[in-house]
Parts: sequence; C-alpha cells; structure tokens
Amino acid sequence: MRSSTGKIIAMALIAVFAFSLVLSGCAKPKEEVILGLIAPLTGSKADQGRQFKEGAEAAVKVINEEGGILGHPVRLEIIDDEGRPENAANAASRLAAMDGVIAVVGPSSTASVSAAAPILQDAGLILWSPAASTGSLVTENQLVYIIANPISVYAKYMPAYAQETLGATKVAIINVSDDWGRNVTNAQLEILDDYGLEAVEVTSYTQGDREFRSQITAMMAENPDVLFLNCHYTEGALITKQTRDLGYDVPILVQATCVYPQFLEIAGEQGEGVVSFDSYPPSDSAIRQEKTAWWKETFGYADFETYHINSYDIVMMYKYAFEEVGNFDDVEAVAEVIGNISGFQGILVERTHDENRLPASDVFYPIVVRDGAWVSLETGQ
Repeated sequence: MRSSTGKIIAMALIAVFAFSLVLSGCAKPKEEVILGLIAPLTGSKADQGRQFKEGAEAAVKVINEEGGILGHPVRLEIIDDEGRPENAANAASRLAAMDGVIAVVGPSSTASVSAAAPILQDAGLILWSPAASTGSLVTENQLVYIIANPISVYAKYMPAYAQETLGATKVAIINVSDDWGRNVTNAQLEILDDYGLEAVEVTSYTQGDREFRSQITAMMAENPDVLFLNCHYTEGALITKQTRDLGYDVPILVQATCVYPQFLEIAGEQGEGVVSFDSYPPSDSAIRQEKTAWWKETFGYADFETYHINSYDIVMMYKYAFEEVGNFDDVEAVAEVIGNISGFQGILVERTHDENRLPASDVFYPIVVRDGAWVSLETGQ
C-alpha cells in the first residue's frame, strides 16, 4: 500500500515538474532585436543628432511598452558619426557586423548616406535617413529611404515665394559647398526661369566658415531683390547677421535647415523678418502646440522639433513594415511594404510614398522670425 502510494506521489511530482518546465519555456522572453542609429551627436550638427536620438528613443519606449516588434523587445545601438561621411561608413560596418540588427535609422546628410548605404545594403539592412533629401539616394538604392521631402519638391518654395509674394526678378544665392547645398542650388537654378527670376550672383562657402562679408558685398553689388540661403543654421544666422550689419535690408529666405533655436540665438535681432518654409505645421499652430505638450509630458524632452518627428515616425514605420511581413528575414518584402506606405498616421502628419518610393507630400508652411521666434507667416505679419 505504501509502495503504491509512493509511486502515485512520485508520478504526481514528476508531472508537476514537467508542467513547470513547459510553463517556464512558454514564459521565456524573446530575444531582443536591434535598431541601429547613426547620428551626428557631436560636431556642427550635434543638435540635429540629439533630435535623431531622442525621437528614436521615444518611439522605442512606446514600442517596448506595447510588446515590442513581433514580440521582440527593441534596443537602440547608437553610434556618433560626427556628421562625417567616413565615420558614417565605419558606423555602417560596425552595425553590419553586429548580430541582431534589423534596420538602421540615419545617417544625416546626403554624403553620409552615400558612404553608409553600400555597406548596409551588402549586409541586407535597410537605411532610413531622418534628414537627407536627395531623391537619387532612394531611386538608386533598393534598401534606402528618406523621410524629408526630396529636393525636387522643396527647391521651388523659395522661387515661388520670391516671385509671387515679393515680386522679385533678381536673386542672389549662397550655399554650403557640400552635396546637399550644391544639389539644392542646382535644382533652383533649373527652375528660376519658370518664375521669371534671374540669378545675378551665385556663391558658396565651406562648412565651418564664419566670415562672409566679402561674399555678401559681392552679391549685393549685383542689386538682387532677394537672397536665397541654402545653408545650415550656424552659417545661415551669421550670413543674415553680417548682411544686416553691413546695412543691407534685402529680404532673406533660408532653408528649413535654419529653423532651429540656435539660428535665432546667433542672428539675434538681425534675424527678424527672415522667412523659411517647413513641412510641418509651425510652432504656433494648434496641432503643433497640442503635440508638443504631449511630447514633453510623455517623454520629458525639452523641445519637439523636425528631427524628433522624423526619427520617431521612421521607427514606428519600421515596426509597421516588419509586422506586415511577419518576420525580420525577408528584407526585400519589408522594403516593398515601406515603399508602398500610404496614409500612415505619423506623430504629426500622414506619411505616403509615391511610385518612386519617395515622400509624396507637397504641403509646406511659410514661417517667419517674429519677436525672436519662428511663427506662421500669416500670424507673424
């Protein structure tokens, strides 16, 4: 009797132990997957890099709180490329050699994307830049995407405003002598005739230059009706300030790369009246204020700027694409889903790609510096 009872107890214990093993196996968490982030966290574009990082971190936080991607927790592997193409290539090599990387956010510029893309493509990794806007990066590379409007779209903003609002006929252009600056300027020069405009002077500078008075004097000697500044915020602010310090009150139009608090700080009062064009509703719009309040309350970040928005939406669209495909291995299928994105609700605007896999939005918002802030041109006048 004792022997029979003992056997029953022993069998019960074995069953309980086996069941516990099954449960422990079911409860075992899935391995984490890695999103690479290549960003200029130091150097002249450090604020842009900070936004890349904070935007991606915010999206990963939300994704992990909701169960990850396909049940896998997500980790960011962040690499600082200092905004330098050679460093972007090195970062791409590091990510390509790392186990568990499923895709990459960044890098920033056309030159850096061009350096990183071949390495990542060879490794079967999609690259999606929050800042680059050269369309050929996408059309010539199957696994490359951009989220910013391509140059072919926004090159017309300045000429259209100059002709339709200012009644200008003569323009002078100064651009940074990198791939982006040259591409934007060339795109503008190709369409000036369509707006009845003539470029009376075109000049360039090297990133990091701080003295522009001789170039400004040469431009103003041609009596332009308006200045186009195809540059980044530091140089854009200095060119603006030095133009005003020299006594010239010509209208100044700048690219969205100047729409930063630092532009306002450097230009100071001399920045008043400068006009730019943004692809997102301006900071004084109701929707932007609502989203900014949510962003600060939810994530604790001090600001809510363009590259926060871009990086956040890229990470969220990666999640969407991987889950549509159902795995991390069929990279071509994931790239196809991304290329066909239509009406994806981002943090602030909807995202759609055209037949060339490029951002399809043609909406832009004129903004102006008034009382030391970038505001809607309509409310700022």
